[in-house]
Amino acid sequence: MKKSYFLLVGFLWFNWCNSQVVSNFYPDGNASDQIRLFKNTSKSDQILTLPNFDFEKLEEEDSKDSDKLKPFRFGKDFEINVSLANGEWNEISSGRLWSMSFHSKNAYSLNFIFSDFRLAKGAELYIINGNGTMSYGACYL
Repeated sequence: MKKSYFLLVGFLWFNWCNSQVVSNFYPDGNASDQIRLFKNTSKSDQILTLPNFDFEKLEEEDSKDSDKLKPFRFGKDFEINVSLANGEWNEISSGRLWSMSFHSKNAYSLNFIFSDFRLAKGAELYIINGNGTMSYGACYL
């Protein structure tokens, strides 16, 4: 029994250690300057503009259904397909850097859910907001 318990705790601890995403705040707006891979690299000119949506219509739908027991609507999802053919490649001292910007008019925030996504061994994923005050990563997916 003790062995099973320690095995379970060990598994959960290992899972927790490998699933954390580091979030950093940079009030000076210099997030990309703080990440060693981005030094001396310009921001991508490639911008993917997400489809428009009617925020008032979503609020109206939510208010009509407010008496029903259902999960809170977090946002509006869009299916997009982005590949390495999209975006911009830059040569850096340690290899190559792929970058791309995403824009959604009047959005409060953008969230990303990845599927069919693999990073090469040693590759890192960072997400930086538009004004450079927040960075998320490195993520090793």
